[in-house]
Amino acid sequence: MQNFRQKAVQVFTSRLGLNTRAIPQIAVPFQRRNSLWQQVPGAETQKSVAANAVANGASTTVWTPAAGNALYIIHLSFSSSIAGIVRLDYNAITIFSALVPAGALQSLPIGGLGLFLYPAAQPLVFVNQTGAASDLRANAWGAEILA
Repeated sequence: MQNFRQKAVQVFTSRLGLNTRAIPQIAVPFQRRNSLWQQVPGAETQKSVAANAVANGASTTVWTPAAGNALYIIHLSFSSSIAGIVRLDYNAITIFSALVPAGALQSLPIGGLGLFLYPAAQPLVFVNQTGAASDLRANAWGAEILA
């Protein structure tokens, strides 16, 4: 018999269309309510952004949580039309920076228990540092959790 966490991972990944054998490290955010652990509403959320001609040094918002909510990220993917450095920031702090090839989708599985971004209600932004205007694409999977 599966334990509670294993079952939660199975349900969550099946809703995303993922294979739990390939991604066993995905965890589902839970909160304690009325002496029961319940899955956080919106755990299957995916946010996407496609911004054209983003100036060098400028940013585009990937995800802004609702007031009082913090972000719980389990996976990120991004691309740039020009080879160079791209950066993901949260609350004016760089959480990821990489040199990416032009047009190639880069995947960043967070793993473990995910990435809990706090303080609440701050935007997750994608910053262009390629040296020229670039088309940026980003996807984020996760949940908004009441902080």
